[in-house]
Amino acid sequence: KKYLYFWVYSRTLSLLFSRYFHRKNQNTFYGQNTADMKVLIVEDEYGVAQNLKDLLLDLEPDTQIMCILESVEEAVAWINENPKPDLGFFDIRLADGSSFEILWLWDG
Repeated sequence: KKYLYFWVYSRTLSLLFSRYFHRKNQNTFYGQNTADMKVLIVEDEYGVAQNLKDLLLDLEPDTQIMCILESVEEAVAWINENPKPDLGFFDIRLADGSSFEILWLWDG
């Protein structure tokens, strides 16, 4: 299960970065400079979160990982109290619920 998630993350990130970030040698993603890209990771499995973080930084070293959160409760509190990230990676199933609950509980 962990390897499948990592493969999906890896494949998705590879496609995302190769198609959008490095097209025509531009470090942009829909107009956003990737050197300033702020990323939030919500993942309850430590190893998967670290692998995703490492993969992101390998593909684009200037990416800023804002935070790695493990639960719906932590994510909602963090998102409501901090500047919004440019990009978020959310594990759908977390120990305390679904990542979709984060959107429902978010004050923004």
